[in-house]
Amino acid sequence: MTRCAKEYENRNCKSKRLWKARVKMTDFEKACELANEQWVNSFDEKTDENIKFSHSHEKRIKEIAQIADGKKRIKLTRKTLKYIIIAAVLLALAATTAIATPHFKKYLVNKEQNGYVYTVPGKSKGIDKAPILKYIPNGYKKAEENTSENYASFTYRKNSNEWFSIDKSILTSTMYFNSENNDYEEFEYNGVKYIVYKSDENFYGVIWNDGTYVYDIYGLLTKSDIIKVAKCTK
Repeated sequence: MTRCAKEYENRNCKSKRLWKARVKMTDFEKACELANEQWVNSFDEKTDENIKFSHSHEKRIKEIAQIADGKKRIKLTRKTLKYIIIAAVLLALAATTAIATPHFKKYLVNKEQNGYVYTVPGKSKGIDKAPILKYIPNGYKKAEENTSENYASFTYRKNSNEWFSIDKSILTSTMYFNSENNDYEEFEYNGVKYIVYKSDENFYGVIWNDGTYVYDIYGLLTKSDIIKVAKCTK
């Protein structure tokens, strides 16, 4: 074996044993290792006898061996640490911004003589599919439906006196609602703003938009139930 080969073997045997102990090598990695060893053994011994490594080379190889053995850690300069901290802060801000991004378009609620008008400025596109209700109160089943290019309405009934409807309309639709005592509530959930209104003693409704369509759920449900249906509608 040439002196270069011996040097390679002496300085890397520990690292190789440590690597093999920690990582189960694939067939491809084994083939690469074998090819590397054969390449080292192919060095010409005669031309290699007088080769001397520089001091910087010796120092660097020693540092690499110590890092591989876990005896030495890489030291980071203050400048490097500063850049790492800045990058971490920017990533955190980006993640927070993504989480806080609203999933609705700004809307207007104007009071008129007979109630309120809910509108969303912008452009609309036709209804692509029916709304999906991931929560329906016990006992209620779909009883009626009415759909068109710009509108889809579905009514669910438990009996003749217990029912609720959900309307899905294009974004620029004008939505009317009455509210008892001329008042309504607003709340935000998962980046969406909802309006809750009460038209009668037992009649509640919820209006919101998801940035593409406007939804209106209303009927003879309790306030908590109708809000739960709204939150679980896609």
